[in-house]
Amino acid sequence: MSKLSLLVGMVVAISFVSTISCVDKEVPVTETYYDTEYKTEYRTETYTETEDIIVEKKEGITSLTPEVKWQAHLYGGWYIMKAPGISTGGLPVVRYYGYDISADRHSESHVKITYSYTGLIPADTYLHVHDLSDAGQIVLPTNFEFGQSGQYESAVVEGWDHYNYVQTAQELEWLESYHAIVGEPDKPERLLASYEPGKNTYESECEDCSVEFDAQGVKEFAIITRTESMGLFKTTIKISRVQLIWTDVITEKRTVTKERQVSCQVPYQVEKQRTVTKIKKVPIWEAMLTGGAPTTCVPGEEGQTEYVNEEYGFSVKYPSDWVERPELVTSPFHVAVFGVVDYTPGIAIVAANADAPISVDWLIESYQEMGNSNVKILSPLTGTILADGTKATTYKANYIAASGYEVTAFCLDTDKGNKRIRLVVWTVEEYVPYDEAKFSEIAHTLRFTMED
Repeated sequence: MSKLSLLVGMVVAISFVSTISCVDKEVPVTETYYDTEYKTEYRTETYTETEDIIVEKKEGITSLTPEVKWQAHLYGGWYIMKAPGISTGGLPVVRYYGYDISADRHSESHVKITYSYTGLIPADTYLHVHDLSDAGQIVLPTNFEFGQSGQYESAVVEGWDHYNYVQTAQELEWLESYHAIVGEPDKPERLLASYEPGKNTYESECEDCSVEFDAQGVKEFAIITRTESMGLFKTTIKISRVQLIWTDVITEKRTVTKERQVSCQVPYQVEKQRTVTKIKKVPIWEAMLTGGAPTTCVPGEEGQTEYVNEEYGFSVKYPSDWVERPELVTSPFHVAVFGVVDYTPGIAIVAANADAPISVDWLIESYQEMGNSNVKILSPLTGTILADGTKATTYKANYIAASGYEVTAFCLDTDKGNKRIRLVVWTVEEYVPYDEAKFSEIAHTLRFTMED
């Protein structure tokens, strides 16, 4: 009888222990979670800009006449002869036409020079246009005349007598200053346009030909031609027209509206999966039969798991099918986050700084410091007393979380020392409706295990 009683007592004891005792067992599970990623999208935006708009346009042609005009045998002449009656020679003439267009200022302008050419093709025949804006016009000396000294230098080459004009010291001195402005005949400077039939066109005649140059910024210019006035190689360049072709525009500053494409980073949620270790409460006998490495769990009511925080000395209970969600810890103020595997609902535990009395303005600023935006407090701040006698404040809030979702939450704040412990029991109503009764019940499980 005593053995039977002992056996029955052991069975009852084991059954009792098996019923009330539990352990936490780590089991691997595959869970679905949502990660925030960003993609680049483009949108059209309008903007305004001030521009010069043409409101009136005028065009015209002005015929130009030279301010300075001269011709001279700057380089003298030459001739050769074999015997009396067998001879040839040349007397080059330089013609100068100087123009002043400093008073003709226009929005746009160019000069067109129309000319004709006849004769053979000596290499030293040319038409050059020079920019004299900073040099001024060139005038001939009045105390002597070029090519009139009468001095010729002779030489015999292959049976021919060569005679070349010898320039005087006065002529050479003036030519030096002249070449300093317009360059040597074969190396012209300040050139705006040119025509050289002996170098690049090889024409024996040209009627109504023209050269043009952009006159913007040009105040004065000169047309200089060199031709042969006698002999076998006689040439002629005749200037028929010099025209300033211009355009004037009148503008007004106006503000115009334009469009442009701008890029922006748009957050979106990506569903992913991962394998995590989940703590499951099982009777001790089950853990003993299935093996594993059980650790003692914190006892809680049926269907609840208790979270204990030793640093701040409190505990809170949440549904046992919720799991820890470390990927939702997005702020230094977060202590822990738990929720269902499918993201919502959940509970966030926060330790904020109790640096001011609790108020709506303080709460909005506090939520913004945690990375949330568009924060709204939807209910009055209501005082409550927890089961352990701790005073707390409850309210309903709505905001855009750092994850990009719009969150609605039942919240409970209470001060412990210099910290304000906050429970945010939240949901995304797009997926799970807000249940204030259930969320309030979870928040009110907060207990403090040590005094301030």
